[in-house]
Amino acid sequence: MALSIEGAVVAEIIRQATAELPNESCGYLLGKEEVVTENYKMTNVDASPEHFSFDPKE
Repeated sequence: MALSIEGAVVAEIIRQATAELPNESCGYLLGKEEVVTENYKMTNVDASPEHFSFDPKE
């Protein structure tokens, strides 16, 4: 069993991480049947390059 991530999702993750540099970016990956189809972006409320915490309201 192998997990795969759609190319558009990979590109979105890279865009998010680049935009949030130098801080950690965070989110959830969603999908089914071993295929990731969506990146649900979350806010790093700590705005830290070393760790992250999700916004509970999200």
